[in-house]
Parts: sequence; structure tokens; C-alpha cells
Amino acid sequence: MIAVEISGDERRENDEITVEWLNKALNARGLDTNQICVIISINHANVKLNLLTGACASKSGQSISKFPIEAQQIIQLWIDHRLNQEMFPFGKLVSFLKKLFNHFDLQLK
Repeated sequence: MIAVEISGDERRENDEITVEWLNKALNARGLDTNQICVIISINHANVKLNLLTGACASKSGQSISKFPIEAQQIIQLWIDHRLNQEMFPFGKLVSFLKKLFNHFDLQLK
């Protein structure tokens, strides 16, 4: 299961998370002027993660190496897309989610 929460509005993978919804949810919260909290929750066989953008993230201090390999790869993808920062381009979030969905043989519409 993959869930995306944008400032309290949560959607789950089964056709609820779409590029159109992401665009509307981010724009409704002032993407260009406000820090937006986005939480990606992943709960699949070997991966149980909550990834938070910088606007809502708390520093856990846990090293990426403490996670299983598959989770490390997803965390690194999150970091590579700079989603661990307070401000991020909309396209980076969409790109990350497309790759994440593909990783689990799902499709972001």
C-alpha cells in the first residue's frame, strides 16, 4: 500500500493518487509561496516507510544503512529527488511517485 498525504488530505494508491490530484492538492496550498507537508507512506512486504518533506520532517537521526536494502533504495531515490527539503518542484514529486509506483508494479495515472 502506498498513501500520499498533502497537508492532511490523504489518498491511497488504488486510483486515488493521480497526477491531477497531486497538482490540485499542491496548487491549492500555494506551492510557490508556502512550505507544504507531504508524507508518503509505504507498506509493502519488505518496505515499511514514512517519507516526509522538509516542511513536516523531523530529524530522526537514523542512518539510511539501518534500513533493509530495498528501503534504502527508496530513501535514496527520495533524497535524489530532493524531497527531503522544505521547498521542492512539483515535477520532482511526480517523478519520484512514478518511479516508486513502478518499483511495486503499480501505475501512477
